Amino acid sequence: MIEIKPNLEIQPTCPQCESTEIVINSVLIPSGHALTDCTCRRCSFEFYQTLPIGHAVDETWSIGKSHGTLYPLSGKGWFPEALLKAVHTIRKDSVFIKKSVFERRENVVILNTLDFLYGHSLLKLFNALHHLDCHKDLGLIVVISKAFEWLVPRGCAEVWVVDLTLDDLRYNYVAIQEFVAKECARFQTIYPG
Repeated sequence: MIEIKPNLEIQPTCPQCESTEIVINSVLIPSGHALTDCTCRRCSFEFYQTLPIGHAVDETWSIGKSHGTLYPLSGKGWFPEALLKAVHTIRKDSVFIKKSVFERRENVVILNTLDFLYGHSLLKLFNALHHLDCHKDLGLIVVISKAFEWLVPRGCAEVWVVDLTLDDLRYNYVAIQEFVAKECARFQTIYPG
């Protein structure tokens, strides 16, 4: 697991000049993807870069903020296409998110199970049992679509239920990002699950 608060334990690399002199402006979780919003100190290139979790665990993807170019340039397949579509179609619709707090914790794992594919959401949710069994010192927060709420296992510290259909989760939502950012301010240490 990597820590994202208070310290981001990864070092993004600029896809333009390959510098590691990067300013991380914020960590974004606007739906199914977890991204860092970055600016290169050397060439001033602004970009998003995936965190090494979920479907992006094996390969890092970056997207130029001004022109939307995907890096690596040879990126093909369903994941880079889904990532590009999500980043290019940011929605400003209001989104109802129900927060249930069962146990207040300062150090947490946030397991984001949001995905536009049923099987992907389910596979992400299976990780909840791993975190509950192996990280007992951390509270588990599950971010889940309403369709899967009934599958959340007992023992979670919190559940954040997003009232969107799976098809709606193809896009990034400002409302989800704002909710997550506001809630994250409560915690001392955060690990993405």
